[in-house]
Amino acid sequence: MVSGIGSITANLSEYIDKILQPTVRNISSYIKDTTQVNEILEGINYNPNWIIGTLDVQSLYTAIEHQSGIQSMSKQLQKEGDIPIQQIEYLTECVSFILNNNYFYYESGIFLQILGTAMGTRFAPSYANLFMAQWDLVLWRRYIDDVVFIWKGDKITLNTFLKEINNNQYNLHFTATISQESIVFLDLEILVGNNNLICKTDQKDVSKNDYFVLTVVTYPNGC
Repeated sequence: MVSGIGSITANLSEYIDKILQPTVRNISSYIKDTTQVNEILEGINYNPNWIIGTLDVQSLYTAIEHQSGIQSMSKQLQKEGDIPIQQIEYLTECVSFILNNNYFYYESGIFLQILGTAMGTRFAPSYANLFMAQWDLVLWRRYIDDVVFIWKGDKITLNTFLKEINNNQYNLHFTATISQESIVFLDLEILVGNNNLICKTDQKDVSKNDYFVLTVVTYPNGC
């Protein structure tokens, strides 16, 4: 896992990101921030028999195989239709060049990252978002690799779905949390109310700093 910040491909990565961002924002499952999550969920007429849940993709950036990632990106760009095919082909070549030339120096050796994208390269979040767009469902909202969803079926079919979703060709592995009462997503606690969902700020447990009292004693003669 290598940062692309300040690398020789940093400027090219920034250019790619500017082209990809409009397409990312148009993905049906895309969410910008927790404010948007709150607006979406509080507008749902919730059925108490439904199940709410979250999914987290383990190590998304470093799990995306180059060919699968590039194909997913190209597919989404073509689906959007706002970018000429010639430019899409150029973008895929640029992304391929960055991914396949992510060399780095470590402990007197030179290495090449052969799986995933560098965490710090500018286009990585947009690239990962376009890759994850292939998982869009009807009640499915996603902040890059964090997903919140509502399941209308029973727990048996949900557990089957959660098992099968990890059996995929994209090298993705999900961890899930499900409940009919409350879940935590990003910095929100989502609670089931009377036919609605209530969003509150989640206060995570943190280590508290100990404090001490400093007593200053002045001695005579400057001692």
